[in-house]
Amino acid sequence: MSAPASAPSVPEVTPTAAPGPRVRSKGYWALVWIQFKKNKLALVSLYMIAALFLLAAWAPVLANGKPWYWTENGVTTYPLIQYLVAPTETMSVEYLFNYFLFLSLTLPVMSIGVWLAMRGKDLSPIKFRNCVLVAIGGALLLALFPFLYPHSTTRPATAAELETYPGRTEITEFHLLRPWTLDNEGKNYIADYEKLDPKRGDGAAFTLLAQDPLKPSGEILNPPGTFVHLYDQNWRQYQLGVFKTEYNANIEKAYLEAEIEGVNGDEVQLKGRPGKVVAENSDVRAEAQALAGKGKVALIGTLDVLDDSPGVQLRLEHAKVLDPNMPVVRHLLGTDREGRDVLARMIHGARISMSVGFVAVGIYILLGILLGGLAGYYRGWVDLSIMRLIELMTCFPSFFLIITLVAVVDDRSIFYIMLVIGLTGWPGVARLVRGEFLKLSDQDFVQSARALGCGGTRIIFRHILPNAMGPVLVSAAFGVAGAILTESALSYLGFGAPPPTPTWGEMISQGHAHADEAWWLLFFPGFSIFLTVTVYNLAGDGLRDAMDPKMRK
Repeated sequence: MSAPASAPSVPEVTPTAAPGPRVRSKGYWALVWIQFKKNKLALVSLYMIAALFLLAAWAPVLANGKPWYWTENGVTTYPLIQYLVAPTETMSVEYLFNYFLFLSLTLPVMSIGVWLAMRGKDLSPIKFRNCVLVAIGGALLLALFPFLYPHSTTRPATAAELETYPGRTEITEFHLLRPWTLDNEGKNYIADYEKLDPKRGDGAAFTLLAQDPLKPSGEILNPPGTFVHLYDQNWRQYQLGVFKTEYNANIEKAYLEAEIEGVNGDEVQLKGRPGKVVAENSDVRAEAQALAGKGKVALIGTLDVLDDSPGVQLRLEHAKVLDPNMPVVRHLLGTDREGRDVLARMIHGARISMSVGFVAVGIYILLGILLGGLAGYYRGWVDLSIMRLIELMTCFPSFFLIITLVAVVDDRSIFYIMLVIGLTGWPGVARLVRGEFLKLSDQDFVQSARALGCGGTRIIFRHILPNAMGPVLVSAAFGVAGAILTESALSYLGFGAPPPTPTWGEMISQGHAHADEAWWLLFFPGFSIFLTVTVYNLAGDGLRDAMDPKMRK
């Protein structure tokens, strides 16, 4: 009887561990951001740059003489909304920043929507990038809708058009943007507010600072303070007992908030307040007597210099309770020589500085990348020609070259300043890019791309340029600060944006001419320039250190 066959041996299977969550490797820019965040000063500077950009975008909402809505005689209009979607008759920097205002609203909405749609899904790096692009693209398109209003208009044909198109007396033009809709652009809403009658449903809602940066408030070279518009005149809040000097000699109309204790002859006695208030008119005395003991009221009148003291007295003209809804204009930082609010002009001046910084730097960064990349990649006679051009540009002092070019332009515009700074600032970037291209052109990944048959354009923009952008971004951060300084210097010298465009440099120029009586025109715009340039330089230092491999821990 044969022995039973042995059972086949089964190989021992070692249990494997369950696969863990997929760990994404950090890319180059993620490592740069991690290193950048370790520099707290640079990180705070980056946040301040974002705050300055939002301040420039939201300037019309923060300071504007146009109300959100205006209801008069049963008709409601929305002047501020109309201004936001059609700020000027021609394309200007206002359109750009008003677009960023709407973009700051649409971008969070689209980001939250995409995040809710993709929440809980394990996205690959490519899908995650596509979701980010969808959110950004959707926000960019949504922010355009308030400005779009396709329509056509008909106008009479000119003489040249009649010769070109005989028989056509009218020309139809197609427009994509909204038309200029502010028919009452010259309306002084602050002055007309007291004419509204709440009994018939009139009303208005103003911005945080109800002051137009381009229109005078009625006060010139006055210290910081507050005024209201009543009885078709501007009345400035004043403290009795102060000296009336040459610096505020033009303040004639004033109002004082105080409590009336009683009336003794021509003198109105105030509770706990120094100074002298006289009421020579019997009707005015009756108004003051009727308001005695009824809390704080507004005493409105004319300032007079006392004969027997260096102080002032208030010659009372009206005594009334102020409307709590009255839009009180507060000159928190004073006014300029034209009577325009300095704070409102500083807020709107941030638009000029930020736009000049970004647009001018964008122009010369593009030129520097193009010329520097061509010189570093093709070398030979191309490199020789571009380097001689760079040396020619550096022979001329940039600032004086900018002044010369701006001075010969008949029509002063902020766009010319952007263009001139951009056309004169590219040599430094071109040298940086050329050096990076010379270093990277012989790397293995570039040689592999050539072996695969890639053309020069693809190698330059697809393979070399992304690896050469580090020094360019650092240069751009410092360049924005330099462009802001250049624009401020041009405005100070009178070569900047045409008046009444609010610029920090132009306000400093006014302050220099009135340094004794208007110190705020020097201090506040100067501090704004100093702060802006400092945060850009600190952010540039942090970015440079973060992109340096030797600084990484």
